[in-house]
Amino acid sequence: MNIKEVSTRQFAGVKGKTVELENGLNVLVGKNETGKSTMVELIYQTLFRNAELDRRSDKDFIEKFMPSGSNGDVVDGKLIFTTADGVYTLQKKWGKSSFCEIVDEKGNIIEDEKKVKEIIDSELIYKKGLYDDVVFASQKRQANVVEHILNKLDKKAVEKQELVSIIASEGISSTGGIAPEDVARIIADKITELNGHWDFSINAPEKRRGIDNPWLKGNGKILTAYYTMAELEEQLRLTEEAEKAIDVDNTNLLQAQTVLAEANLEKDEYDRYSEALVIYNNGKKLKNKHTEEQRKVAADLEAYPELLNKMGEASALRGLARAEKIISKYNKVKEAKDALVKVQHEIAELVEVTDSDVTLAKEFDKAVANLQAKLSNLDLVAIIKKLGDKDIQVKSVATGKEIDITSGKFDINETVEITVPGIMSMTIAAKGVDAESVKAEMQETQQKLNELLKKYQAKDFDDLEEKKKTYDKISIKVVNAKAAYENVLAGEEYSVIAEEFEKVKDKAEKVDGLQSKIEALCGSETIEAFAGKQEQLVEQIEGEYGKEHTLEAIEERLKNIEIEIKKFDRVEKDAENIPERFLEIEDVDKYKAELKKKISQASEKIEEAKKSLTKHEKSLGDKNPDDLRASIEDARIEFTKLKDECLRWQHIMAVLNKTKDNMAGESTMADVQEKFTEYLSAITDGKVALTSMDENMNVNIFSGENPLKYDILSEGTKDTIALAFRLAMLEHLFPNGGGLVVLDDPFTDMDEDRTKQACKLVQQFADKGNQVLFVTCDNKYRTLLKGNVINM
Repeated sequence: MNIKEVSTRQFAGVKGKTVELENGLNVLVGKNETGKSTMVELIYQTLFRNAELDRRSDKDFIEKFMPSGSNGDVVDGKLIFTTADGVYTLQKKWGKSSFCEIVDEKGNIIEDEKKVKEIIDSELIYKKGLYDDVVFASQKRQANVVEHILNKLDKKAVEKQELVSIIASEGISSTGGIAPEDVARIIADKITELNGHWDFSINAPEKRRGIDNPWLKGNGKILTAYYTMAELEEQLRLTEEAEKAIDVDNTNLLQAQTVLAEANLEKDEYDRYSEALVIYNNGKKLKNKHTEEQRKVAADLEAYPELLNKMGEASALRGLARAEKIISKYNKVKEAKDALVKVQHEIAELVEVTDSDVTLAKEFDKAVANLQAKLSNLDLVAIIKKLGDKDIQVKSVATGKEIDITSGKFDINETVEITVPGIMSMTIAAKGVDAESVKAEMQETQQKLNELLKKYQAKDFDDLEEKKKTYDKISIKVVNAKAAYENVLAGEEYSVIAEEFEKVKDKAEKVDGLQSKIEALCGSETIEAFAGKQEQLVEQIEGEYGKEHTLEAIEERLKNIEIEIKKFDRVEKDAENIPERFLEIEDVDKYKAELKKKISQASEKIEEAKKSLTKHEKSLGDKNPDDLRASIEDARIEFTKLKDECLRWQHIMAVLNKTKDNMAGESTMADVQEKFTEYLSAITDGKVALTSMDENMNVNIFSGENPLKYDILSEGTKDTIALAFRLAMLEHLFPNGGGLVVLDDPFTDMDEDRTKQACKLVQQFADKGNQVLFVTCDNKYRTLLKGNVINM
């Protein structure tokens, strides 16, 4: 792991700080209280501290790093680091609200803290214990390390170690001790003792059998602790429910008692004023009645004069409207009558041509035409040459008309009579036609036709037909004019209409612009409706106050009402001591009923709350939620500890299985012992030497010929041994580089020579591809160490 950057907005006393780190040696230099050690501590806490804090197990963290007072309620940290898998960004927030997030090189974001922890554990390779004792070792933990290697570790200390501790405990090696197979069996028994019926893949009992359906046999310590914790949590849940129910009951009881007390107080207070309220309410009703009447009478007083004016104006306009109606009707009737008289005069001057005479005349006219046709059936040309002085006459037999023969040549296409007066007469007719007979018949028929034409003074049959049409047309006009006349009369007599017209004809000039005047006065109403309404309103007022001296009567009534209203002033004065809320009650009976109902309901709720409270108090019994919470916390800590212990043993078993084939024949700590010896000698210039180190990490260290015991070591020698051991362990664990070590003022108690030698070893470790965070307040290390110097 290589840390690139650590930052925080607030952590302990540090605010808004970012530290950028490089691979190799990083020297953090600054005065005391500038946040050097705090930022290093932030790296450790961000890697290993859960975001969700526990007030018991995280007590030291809360007291040391959380802000107090008004300085905020959260702390946070952000770590950017690289591994063989790429760049990671880890962020955590602790306090009032918690947050955990890791983002990998591909931008994948994970917030599940369990999964985040799995990623961190995987990338760190070794467990947290190694980082506590070797990588991030504080001065106190360094001292513990020295004490552990100078004094044989007890059993408890062995169980806290990772693979190194197990390998170094009672000698899983070929040089005596327990055989690897026996160790594996012991570890397997230990794991079984812990994880019986516990499923780590779901972090729950096998088949998820909780306390409602628990495993009864073969339970491991983890499951037993889980059931204990679950039972306590269930007890706490029931207890908290009972407590909440009791709180609700007490609240309901208090509310109901408050309502009852307020209602009774309200009732008692109302009863004290009840008689005075009766007087006040009766007087108020009477005043309201008079006030309403006062408004009405005042409105009548204001409206009456205006109504009279409108009624008079409307009456005048109505009279004009009626006169206009009579004049209009008379004019229409007269116009219709004049039209009738005119056509009657026209038809009187005509003779009615009967249909039968027209038919007979038509027959005569047709017969004459047919006879003429008989006399006209010729197609001749006559040439006359006069040989003397005698006149020659040519006449049509049919018509008697003389034919012009002056040209001496003419067509003969009808029967003609040629006469030379005094000499001869000749008729030229078609063969087979008796011209005389036809002529006589034609003359007779013509005589009959002429008599009919004469009767009607018609020139010919066409004239007769025209006279017939004219008469019929005038007859229709007479009928229509008569119908129109009767229609405008509408059943009335003309004499009556004429008589009414004579009464109003002098108003004809006054009706000009009448409709505009009516609309101005009446709006959309008709004059009849408007005038009738005004008359009705006036009649109502006069009916109530009298027709005689109506206005004076209204004024007198108004004065009397005002006198009655003033009588209530005394009642209002007597009610000044009555609370306003009682005076505002409109329905006394309804108010009393609601108050009674309120008292009854409150009493019922009190009894219900008491019964419920007794029930829940009995359910709660003598259980103390705080004690249960403390017990749950203890159980959770025990449960977590047992899971962690099992995971450690499983990890140890996995490593053991992987490495046990390589463990025979050679001490697994040979390289550690070799480097430890080398580094001790280098720092102390050979004055302190490691003479032996077994697989249990029991060491023998001499200063000259004198064995060194922990109790007699100087602080500088402790620092020397700790540094040599830590560097030896780290090179053993990270033989190809990629290691990390934090050294926080590690050489404070060393002399100058040892400090220089120690600096060389640190520089050498960094140059092998490891990252070193060297924290100091002494500027001399700026020259003693070569690397990334960070001014804090």
